[in-house]
Formats: sequence, C-alpha cells, structure tokens
Amino acid sequence: GAERFFHFKHRLNKALNYKLLLGHGSLLVMKGEMQHFWLHQLPKTKQTLGERINLTFRSIN
Repeated sequence: GAERFFHFKHRLNKALNYKLLLGHGSLLVMKGEMQHFWLHQLPKTKQTLGERINLTFRSIN
C-alpha cells in the first residue's frame, strides 16, 4: 500500500516523539515497553495518499 508516517510519543516525557515512514509491505511489531510507555498513531492527512490496509493483532489474556 501507500507509504504513511507512523507517529510515536512517550507517555511520560512528551518531548520524546518520533516519526517512522512505513513503506509498502512493511511490518511493525510493538511489544514490551513500546506498548506500555508509548502512544502511537497514523495521523489523518488532508489529501488522499493512496490505499493502504492496516491489520492489528492483539493478545488478550
């Protein structure tokens, strides 16, 4: 699918924020501290950037 920027922001230290470009066929695995201490999002865009499919798998205990 189309490339998108994925944004991360630390829950406690808001000065820590990053952008990661997710390209076609990319896979991002988040676990451990990433799930616990970081907020994440695919931000909305004003223009259509192309199609993309996002899948989320969660383990619920």
